Amino acid sequence: MKTDLTGMTLEKCPAACTAEKCVISTVDRCKHPAKSPDEGCGPVTMANRRAAAALLGLVKQGTAA
Repeated sequence: MKTDLTGMTLEKCPAACTAEKCVISTVDRCKHPAKSPDEGCGPVTMANRRAAAALLGLVKQGTAA
């Protein structure tokens, strides 16, 4: 399933994020790649962080975030 990152910028979380659920981490912890560390991230969150980082131009798709 593809994560909806619509509206995300370097400063803003995706529009679908709420205080109760981050669309990147899928839980109540923000894991925006430019705003939070990647400690404690499982494989789904890491995949979502890589996709978000690529969208933001922080890394190229297929490389570590």
